[in-house]
Amino acid sequence: MTWIGINPFPPGYAARKARPNLAFDPSGNSRRSSDPDMLLACGTVMFETEIPNTSNRPLPLLSFQSDTGWTRRFSIALDRAQSVRLTIVQGPSATTTAIESPDLTAGSRIRVSYTWDAPARSAHLTIQSMDRLAIHQAAVANPVPLPLADLRDIVSIGPATFVEDGIACLAVADHIAPICLSSGLMRGTLIGTAEGYRSVERLALGDLIQTASSGQQPIRWITRVEVPAVGQFAPIRLRAPFFGLLQDIVVAQDQGVIMTGPDAEYLFGSDTVLVKARDLTSLHSVQYEPDLPTVTYYQILLDNHECIDVAGTWAESLFLGQLSGSPGLARRTSLADLPVCSMPRHGQSVARSLRSYEAASLLTELSA
Repeated sequence: MTWIGINPFPPGYAARKARPNLAFDPSGNSRRSSDPDMLLACGTVMFETEIPNTSNRPLPLLSFQSDTGWTRRFSIALDRAQSVRLTIVQGPSATTTAIESPDLTAGSRIRVSYTWDAPARSAHLTIQSMDRLAIHQAAVANPVPLPLADLRDIVSIGPATFVEDGIACLAVADHIAPICLSSGLMRGTLIGTAEGYRSVERLALGDLIQTASSGQQPIRWITRVEVPAVGQFAPIRLRAPFFGLLQDIVVAQDQGVIMTGPDAEYLFGSDTVLVKARDLTSLHSVQYEPDLPTVTYYQILLDNHECIDVAGTWAESLFLGQLSGSPGLARRTSLADLPVCSMPRHGQSVARSLRSYEAASLLTELSA
């Protein structure tokens, strides 16, 4: 199971221009991707975008149309009433599904994904708000396999495909990709434990790890998920010795890092705040990690939301938020294998998490 096509839309790239040489390799065999009769029974189509400032009218975000052989349509569009609408047509088969979300406002950033398992008669349309960390999902009736040739046209923005200019990245997988939750640490990241520092991939359930405010706490669960290293999934490197780090660490953009001091107290009424890694990239010690097709993130879940010792700095553990009361939705995330009876309830975050403009204000104060 892998991501078989990834289009990062690099800066300066015209989204509507096709990229015929884009890598597309289903099941490790590129020859099969050109066979118009090959079908993908299970898969994922995912993209990120920023909601544009438009009038109150439908706006196509991603659409594919072809009448070669038989009629095929695949489209995801913004609807009038703050909703995203999915339409799929395969010959005589047609289905439409919509999700209403308060997060669909001008300037908001969302990740949209469609996952399907045709043999199991299961499919879902999902919207993730990347500003509020909210997830909205709807079941899609009567899913059908999708032709690999069509998926190739979609991910490479071929002649039968249109994407709205705000699309930031686009990817296709040959499996049902779980919803990736916020935060994450790459392989090799050192975690402070009762027995000293150990790399995150060597941790096990029940291991005691060091927290900032609650001493040593046992690990409730560890997730591991592979995602395209594009868009908001692109990893960020924090360089030692800044932030008190013993070594460089590579983290997800949403990974919160603790910052303390009188400037935080003055601006936000607390001397301890969480700042997302993506909001630290103006610092010379923080930069995006280049040239990775995919990235695997590990996430550590504790009974409470805590700040844990990550290579000498304090960074947040996985925060469940709304998932604590939504076990059905949790089963379609990277927590799919966590027993419902073992899922902790996180009432509140361990510290205030700054918005991007608030983080910018704090960094300005610190550099003054």
